[in-house]
Amino acid sequence: NFMDQTPFDGCDNLTIYCPEGSYAAEYAQTHGIRYVIDNTRKAVARPAKKTHHAATPMATTRETAPAKTAVAATPAITCTKVKKSECTIDEFGVFERYNGLDDEIILPSGIEEIGSDAFSFNKTLRIVVIPEGVREIGNDAFWGCEALEQVFLPSTLEKIEYNAFRNCESLTEIIIPDGVWSIGMDAFTGCKKLKDIYVPSSVISVEMDAFYNCTGLKNITMPNSLKEIGYSSFYGCTSLTSMTIPNGVTTIDV
Repeated sequence: NFMDQTPFDGCDNLTIYCPEGSYAAEYAQTHGIRYVIDNTRKAVARPAKKTHHAATPMATTRETAPAKTAVAATPAITCTKVKKSECTIDEFGVFERYNGLDDEIILPSGIEEIGSDAFSFNKTLRIVVIPEGVREIGNDAFWGCEALEQVFLPSTLEKIEYNAFRNCESLTEIIIPDGVWSIGMDAFTGCKKLKDIYVPSSVISVEMDAFYNCTGLKNITMPNSLKEIGYSSFYGCTSLTSMTIPNGVTTIDV
């Protein structure tokens, strides 16, 4: 077991809840972090899971994304289906680049991966619905999408690569589905309006700087399956006031 202070630098109001005799308790005491011994504390119940379906051909180009079931009920969101002329998809099903101008979109069915830089520095996108079948969101995929507020992820997703949503400063909500096993380096760095994160039970690693400088983050629920918290994962999360480190965590990297 190995832990160090740096993953939580700048979290000045943080209190760690941990079992008596755990390495997390020893870590908090050694590094002067407030902690509470709580052997009965349980993870917060997961919000209802969203179910997304791949877009199906229709007579018009307007389709309806699934209504959100997490947090509060909201009306269904009407988005525009991306046309082939507005994007590049390679022979392996990698969505390589979006060139359209719509601000609310549903990606076409049949893709398996969101490629590197597919939407990077797009200035108009507000809502993106990713269809079932997609297994990976590539590095830098949505980096710098300053207007992006919501992303609907499919249940087939397995990996969120590094810098995937870096500096998406307007992102307020994203639900990571069961099946994702890794949240990459800097995946959500600088997502300043993100308030709540539920890490599903399939995740075993939160990599370096994953939630770096998410200044609005107030709540994060981590699963018992989690083994590793990377270097500076929550650095600068100044709104984060409490966190339960699961007993299964064996490494918090320097």
